[in-house]
Amino acid sequence: MGRKTPEQIKGLRFEIWLEKLFKDHYRSVRRNIMYYHDQYLRRQVDVEFKDYFLLNPLIIVEAKYRSSRNLSLNLRKSTKKSGQRIKRIESVLDELEERRLFVKARKAILVTNRDFEKRLYDSSEKYSRIILYNHDDLERLDKDRASLFSFLRQPQGIEDQIKKINLRHHSLKPLIDYV
Repeated sequence: MGRKTPEQIKGLRFEIWLEKLFKDHYRSVRRNIMYYHDQYLRRQVDVEFKDYFLLNPLIIVEAKYRSSRNLSLNLRKSTKKSGQRIKRIESVLDELEERRLFVKARKAILVTNRDFEKRLYDSSEKYSRIILYNHDDLERLDKDRASLFSFLRQPQGIEDQIKKINLRHHSLKPLIDYV
């Protein structure tokens, strides 16, 4: 692992936290997967899992950790992804939809530890296969996975759980898959 910024480290911890969260709800959960179509066409998926839909159970998750502000529709200037032959990406939703189609996932989840700006909520209505999870949704999922003995543990918020993740205990190398 090269030198990471504090924000990148928080993002990695968030992905690991999501992996653990989805493992308590779904099957075949994997994190940090690099999908290749050929030598030059590739897409990275933060977390993926399979639900119980028979025809195409694959669901991908794009994790967006934010320290302060809510997630906006446009994450970066409209540019081509470095060195890859794809159309211009206009928004985080366009990017996620393109990735969902590339890996042939049935659905995609855009998740943030904060909330989404109104423009992103409004634009998401055009994407029937993209689901948005904000902080409140994550809190509900986290409470749902609590065991019968959760009353013995001191309750922790999502941010506290994320901060406690030690990156040295987790593989940071991407898994490789071909489509």
